[in-house]
Amino acid sequence: MDHTLYNEQTKVDQEVADAMHQLKANNVLPVISTGRNLFEIPTTMKQTGIDTVVSANGSYVIFEGKPVYKAVLPKNVVNSFVDFAQGFDEATTVMNSQDARINFINEIVEGNYHFINSRKPPLGVSDFIEHNEIVMMLINTKGPDERYINKFSDTLTFFRNTPFSMDIVAKGSSKKTGYPGTHQECQP
Repeated sequence: MDHTLYNEQTKVDQEVADAMHQLKANNVLPVISTGRNLFEIPTTMKQTGIDTVVSANGSYVIFEGKPVYKAVLPKNVVNSFVDFAQGFDEATTVMNSQDARINFINEIVEGNYHFINSRKPPLGVSDFIEHNEIVMMLINTKGPDERYINKFSDTLTFFRNTPFSMDIVAKGSSKKTGYPGTHQECQP
């Protein structure tokens, strides 16, 4: 989305929105493929008329506005990751298609959310994990990445997207594949 649908201010220019509507009028299905989650892009979807999205780095996908599959992270893996990261004083953001939570705010978190031009999520990771499915995490870190990748390579896939963070999804998930080898069909 950055530098394709979005301009430098992380906004959709009118000419881009018009082009997306013209594609649909010409029976072309435009698809957003992004590391962002659905709750982060409703204005973009409305402006462009795009309702088919591979979101959360392939972990949550909708087709014509309806969920078709998701890759839910096991709660024990999420909790283990959050605890491991906290040992390095690095904050974890946990997300699903509707919302996100973070466990604490520090200088790296401030830098990350400023860099991506997005609001910081509210605190409350433990409660969010307990009561919600998690399809993606984000580790607010400048590195080294290997400490996370090496420890969790059997269950998680990592994408370094900013100098301040890595996106984390189920093993094998990506924007390219849309889902890992195992996934959950979404109920209509």
